[in-house]
Amino acid sequence: MEDWDIELNSVLDALREQEIPFAEDMVVRILSDLEEAERRGDDVSKIRGKTGLEVLKALVIADADFVDHSVTPEMIAEDYREGRAEKGVVPFQADMSKHLDVLKKAVQESDGTERYKAGALSIGGTNTILGAAAISGKGKIEVSEVARGKFENKLYETASEFWKAVLPGDYAKILCDNVDEDGELSLGVTIAHPVVDGFLRPGKYNCLELIDGSITVEDSLKDFISDQGIAPREKINIVISPNDTVSTLLAHFGEFDKYEGKLRCSLILGTGANVYLKGWVTEMGDYIGFKPSELDKLQPTAEGVVTIDHLVAGSKIGDTFKYAVSAMFDKDSLVSREIQKLSKEEAAILMFELVYNDNPKLPEGTDSFDGVFLKTLARKFVDRSAYYVVNMLKGLTMDIEEEVVLFVDGSVITKNPKFLAEINDGLKDSGVTLVFSELDVSGEGAETVLDNSSFGGTMVLAMAEKLLKKAV
Repeated sequence: MEDWDIELNSVLDALREQEIPFAEDMVVRILSDLEEAERRGDDVSKIRGKTGLEVLKALVIADADFVDHSVTPEMIAEDYREGRAEKGVVPFQADMSKHLDVLKKAVQESDGTERYKAGALSIGGTNTILGAAAISGKGKIEVSEVARGKFENKLYETASEFWKAVLPGDYAKILCDNVDEDGELSLGVTIAHPVVDGFLRPGKYNCLELIDGSITVEDSLKDFISDQGIAPREKINIVISPNDTVSTLLAHFGEFDKYEGKLRCSLILGTGANVYLKGWVTEMGDYIGFKPSELDKLQPTAEGVVTIDHLVAGSKIGDTFKYAVSAMFDKDSLVSREIQKLSKEEAAILMFELVYNDNPKLPEGTDSFDGVFLKTLARKFVDRSAYYVVNMLKGLTMDIEEEVVLFVDGSVITKNPKFLAEINDGLKDSGVTLVFSELDVSGEGAETVLDNSSFGGTMVLAMAEKLLKKAV
């Protein structure tokens, strides 16, 4: 292709003939990338063929309604003020003011030498993590042990059977290591599906005693640990985190003094999209008060509907990207087949690499021509994600007078600092700032906490509960 101006005019004429609305600058950018690839010696002649034009058309058509620009901060604010459940607005209260106050006091009075023993148990869908740590009053977390396990989500009649299945590895040793010099055991617990009035929700974990009101999660775990001879029941402190987003905030208590006078909150963009603001947890990923693109409407989802989660959260956005590739490229094409082999997490990683890495590693067999189109599609996804995150956060904080600092966690953020910068750029002048900083963690299990700050925060929650008990 010697004359790219002629090539551009040819493509634009083809789009006009078929009455397809398009943004000329996007088409110019795609052809410019193809021209650059050709200069490198790559064969990009497919743009003249049916496949190339069809993919370009698919990208252009998708561009017409890819983002619902009616989603504004004002609309978001109104939906949340009114509590419109039909739009996925179902926040719940989690007042952690006492825990935050006692942690603030610990920082103020700390000389950095004290160590509070505290442990954490994280229960996911079928995966569990148990850890032991010593935490300083300045926020340093020394993780001595971590064990991981899997459990079968079947029917357990008794709580004892449930805990035997859930607690991973040599749990007795790890729990014993959490017992302090006063013989007390402090353990924070995070459960993927929120505990309601002390009990498990039916259909999430199948344990009859923990569902039917026979015994609470907290009391049953105390009984189980005591029966194992690990610590006397009256010396066991169990505290259940309201949500992993809450735990993420607690994990950063050692940094609070840097943001004195500002409202310190937290945000997770990972498996889901959740924010903790002024004592309320909002699963903003559940929001459906927007118009999905035609491409999104066709995507099969487990929920049966496309939510904000599918457009901004780490793993679900990977599934959405995979579907878009299969829809825009021939599903039997090599590039489409290779993309479909990726897990949703791998697809999300590739999507961000295509945008932020000058030399992304493309799937095997994918040529430069396909890479140009994949990069364009990925850029559209990332821009859309940033748009919705910015507008959701502006809307959720519109009625808050203080400046807001959001400590962030989740794969979308932690692995993509440039994406974090884009969101902060969109939030400038709004009084909201996202902050990502690695925790001060050491020890054999440090990587587990660095990869999942909410797990470290659950340890901090156990520490705070211990300090509150001592203050009484």
